[in-house]
Amino acid sequence: MPKMKCSRLMFYSTILTSVMLSSCSQHTQPLSAVEKTASNHAQNVATYWTEQPFCSGRYQINLPSNRISGTGWLKYNGWQIRVRPDYWNLEVESELEVKEKGYNGSDRFIEYRTIIPNKAIVSVTQASASWDSPLLTQVNGMLYNVDFSFKLGKNDAYTVRAFVRIMPVNGKAPPNLKQLEKSKVNEAIGQIRNDFFDKLRDRKDTEIPQQQGVCLTEGFIADKGTEPFFGSAGIKIKDYQDVYAELTTGGSLEEGDKLLLERDLFTKDSALDKLFSWAKYSTIRKGKRNINGMTGSEKLVKWQGNRYLFIWEKDDGSVRFKMTFGTNKKNAKGSPLSEKEALTAWDAILPTLKKRL
Repeated sequence: MPKMKCSRLMFYSTILTSVMLSSCSQHTQPLSAVEKTASNHAQNVATYWTEQPFCSGRYQINLPSNRISGTGWLKYNGWQIRVRPDYWNLEVESELEVKEKGYNGSDRFIEYRTIIPNKAIVSVTQASASWDSPLLTQVNGMLYNVDFSFKLGKNDAYTVRAFVRIMPVNGKAPPNLKQLEKSKVNEAIGQIRNDFFDKLRDRKDTEIPQQQGVCLTEGFIADKGTEPFFGSAGIKIKDYQDVYAELTTGGSLEEGDKLLLERDLFTKDSALDKLFSWAKYSTIRKGKRNINGMTGSEKLVKWQGNRYLFIWEKDDGSVRFKMTFGTNKKNAKGSPLSEKEALTAWDAILPTLKKRL
């Protein structure tokens, strides 16, 4: 008898399952042509905004392939470096002009060197100062600017500045000044090469190195992954000249600093603070948002029509990603992208942000 009950139960269960499946199949409707078109369009938009990986510092994020690098800066191993895309030829012309004129602003030209032909140059200027400063003994001596400039990629210019000081002898320039200048400049160049330049290699923008190190615009430095780095890389999108993205990594919140959601976007009374106060911006969205294991928050604001500023920041301040839409001078009426389209771009790109290794 128990066996009979079990068999009947299995029979009725089979019948019930068949009925349920039949019912589901009857109510499931295929996507309409309009729905398919909308779905494909959404997928294509997301693919466009995240088509290729981009790396900066020790992090990477996906961005449109049709992009160009903007001006950036970085600090590595104690050196501060300025990055200017497609500027090498102009950099050389500028340094040669200083050499020809004999001065740069109020600084006097001292020396110009070619370190590596069509790759690295050094320009030395002497600051406008006095050998003897009785009221400011801590700045006694003469200060020299050693600007080490080099090229990465086809035409990107990097500049590292070192400072050299030569102390006076009895309140005057030392008798062996020229020898001291050469020796001090050689020492500064050697330090820059040892700490930074000689570790560099060229890198295509689409290459994501599979080893520890720091990604630069068109360059890479292999290291142990623990060397101090702090930098910012700007990215422009060719198809949308009003869109600008910026990835800053390696920073930190100072003691007493507030988290993104608790602080004003801009320093009080700064130009941008005054602009936003006048423009009366509104918040589209804000709140906690964790990205690939990184705890953080986002704040998305809008002002004067289609102008947007979107920011995500890791809670410890070490990573910050920002996008602006419609804020350059060519877009007097704001971004051609609607609020929904700007949010679509942001929500496609941000989740791809992660530590490279």
